[in-house]
Amino acid sequence: MEAFRVEVPDAELDDLRGRLRRTRWPESETDPSQGVPLGYLQELCAYWADGYDWRAVEARLNALPQFRSDGIHFIHARSENADALPLILTHGRPGSVLEYLDVIGPLSEDFHVVCPSLPGFGDQILDMVTLYWLTRTGASSARLYWESIRQVNEWISGTVTETVDVPTACSVFPGELQRPSRRWAERRFTDIRYWSEPPRGGHFAAYEQPELFVEEVRAAFRALGAD
Repeated sequence: MEAFRVEVPDAELDDLRGRLRRTRWPESETDPSQGVPLGYLQELCAYWADGYDWRAVEARLNALPQFRSDGIHFIHARSENADALPLILTHGRPGSVLEYLDVIGPLSEDFHVVCPSLPGFGDQILDMVTLYWLTRTGASSARLYWESIRQVNEWISGTVTETVDVPTACSVFPGELQRPSRRWAERRFTDIRYWSEPPRGGHFAAYEQPELFVEEVRAAFRALGAD
């Protein structure tokens, strides 16, 4: 395991800005249903090229202890509580370590937090998109959906053929893409200790509702006997 800092060379940022300034734009949409409005996208990219501050994102990341081991980049935030329970926060695409920046601090009061990173509104969108651009991982991370979506759908809502017997906690956010019912979940997860359907949040709950996400994690581990 080696200590790690995010330090993108100036040349990489200059190359990104140059590409943005040279973008050839298509004709404007003829109907709002056709996608992102051209005017909004041009305004966003102009800001990305000439106003966006990636170095501020680097500073937020580098304020936390980061490491790499076997090619995996992760944040390791120790709790001040010597008896704190170790907790690993993992994520999938297009989430990133940025998704958890607002929850690592509060959670580290109670848990031993390790957040692995596998490096698409406003600055938050640009933070995420820039991370994928600079690490050249946009295409490979998106390929996950093509490779696995059918199997994931089967795991979440298909016929139950295998069971998971370890103690389980579930938070099903209202804006999630796949929302299994508790009746279905109990057929697969035979020892559900905590089930919650929070009032807000979606597929990227930690990013969208960090305070509520922290409350859910704490409640889940209390139910699992980790006070």
